[in-house]
Amino acid sequence: MTSEYLRKQLNDLVEKYGGTRKAADAIKSKFGSAPTHSAIYKAMNGAGTSDFVLSCYIKALEEHVEGIQKMGRIISVANQKGGVGKTTVLINAGLYMASLGKKILFLDIDPQNNLVISLSPELANDPEFKKGSHPAHNINMFEWDGDSPFTPIPYEISENIHIIGTSKLSGNVTQNSIYNLADSLDLIKEQYDYIFIDSPPSAGTLQHAALSIADALIIVSQPQKLSVKGVDDLMSTVRQVQRRMNPDLRILGIVINQVKRPSSKTQAIHVELLKEKYGELVFSENLYDTVRVTESMAEGKSLIEYSPKHAKDFGFFSFTDEFVSRLEKEVKHG
Repeated sequence: MTSEYLRKQLNDLVEKYGGTRKAADAIKSKFGSAPTHSAIYKAMNGAGTSDFVLSCYIKALEEHVEGIQKMGRIISVANQKGGVGKTTVLINAGLYMASLGKKILFLDIDPQNNLVISLSPELANDPEFKKGSHPAHNINMFEWDGDSPFTPIPYEISENIHIIGTSKLSGNVTQNSIYNLADSLDLIKEQYDYIFIDSPPSAGTLQHAALSIADALIIVSQPQKLSVKGVDDLMSTVRQVQRRMNPDLRILGIVINQVKRPSSKTQAIHVELLKEKYGELVFSENLYDTVRVTESMAEGKSLIEYSPKHAKDFGFFSFTDEFVSRLEKEVKHG
């Protein structure tokens, strides 16, 4: 294996990481020490670095990438206004990924518990779940019995789809409990390819919890004034969380949902406003308003499973294609 080939491999890996500084950080996280970013730069450009050292850099970065891809990626879905259809988008995204053979965990931390009611009404009605003593209720992840992290046992909907639910019991958790949630989730997250979190539509402890443990965020908005304001408010919250709690949180994109066909003048104005403000963060395909979404939710199915024709007409195929593409980019740069 020639030095030139090794340098090309290193260049490709460093490009994936977004630069020599991030590559150095990845090597450090893997082995506890790292070269300077300038040393990596010199190695990439053939400044007398031995093949052995080049191979060590490459091996470290490849193993780090492999470790990232094996670990469950955590995706939160949010807005700071209710009624925008965030749970619908989350369910459709998660069930679609499960249909591709990915193992999915849904984590509901919105006390309205629409997620668990839609996907597993039998769990929502379980007497132990209602009391908060069920191992698939998230209150146990926030409030441990003792000092050791609580190990949740998600409820199995199917082989590839599991869920941890919530209820109004989770509405009173404290800011300190955020770290308990993270520690409990760490115990099981490597069992899953993706973890989708439904968070409440307001700033507060539970939304901070969702953002502080997420790798990526999907923002859902309607094309109307209060929903756009909710996006703006959430962006401020995200910046605070990135500064103080989770600097690695990435915004996967903004999905414009419940667009009428034909759209009204007001809707068209707010679609353009979101695109002007947030540019490429806005998904290129809108999701359109349809009663079929409500029907599919009642069946615990994605719209693509429930009615492929309506899924195509209302933008879900284009949305899922773009969603997967953005996820793949997020994993590569995560």
